[in-house]
Amino acid sequence: MRRKFALFIIALAIFSFTSPILARENSGEFGFGLYNLGYYFPMLSEKVEFNDGDYEIETNFEGESDFIHNVQFTYGITSRVFFQLSAAYYQGSMEIEREYYRSSAERREWVTLYGENDFKVMPISLGIGVSFLKEGKFDPYCGLGMTFFRVKVDTVDLGVEDVIVRDNATNQRIQSAERDLERDFIGYSVDRDYATELGYYLDLGMNYFFLDNFAVNADVRYYGGTIGLYELDDVDFDIGGFAVTCGFKFVF
Repeated sequence: MRRKFALFIIALAIFSFTSPILARENSGEFGFGLYNLGYYFPMLSEKVEFNDGDYEIETNFEGESDFIHNVQFTYGITSRVFFQLSAAYYQGSMEIEREYYRSSAERREWVTLYGENDFKVMPISLGIGVSFLKEGKFDPYCGLGMTFFRVKVDTVDLGVEDVIVRDNATNQRIQSAERDLERDFIGYSVDRDYATELGYYLDLGMNYFFLDNFAVNADVRYYGGTIGLYELDDVDFDIGGFAVTCGFKFVF
């Protein structure tokens, strides 16, 4: 990933300084994306395995897609290169499924817990973009830069979804033991957590100008980065994902 990112930066720099006739004139121009609304597709999907006492535990985290809001500012450095500053807010949900397994000489035990909680991400990005066209209403561009992630996950109560206890000799389920084991796991929860981390973004978009200072904007952005959550120090969650947004842009 780092090698691809470096090659992208080099290609963008070469294009920026060798293609002056291809850029729309935006030197000294301020741009403001009033209210961009779209959908965020998080890459968050992790399986964590660890031991706790005599239990083997497997936890699956799965982020869900949801709406993202974005505000963006631009400033033209040259006729084709501009600064990008943006702040976005995504509030989705994350499913958590945790499985406990324990085996002894007499029996085997499985417990499955399930819950869903709110998952909030606020990426603040700063980078450089390049416009491609000099004339006409269409203004395609690409960009890249750094992203500061602010992440918050709420406390989630995990409910008991399934309990299975089997006798090793007969392979039959032991219902009385299942009821006792279910009571042991009632009230289990995963505490809320906050985290911050630095990542990057890659950007590809299009402005369509109805007027000289008013355009409709469509944008596809990839956020890249990892972050630690739930006090799992040895686990890096992939906090990145794809954001597809559209909105309005004013320039002055």
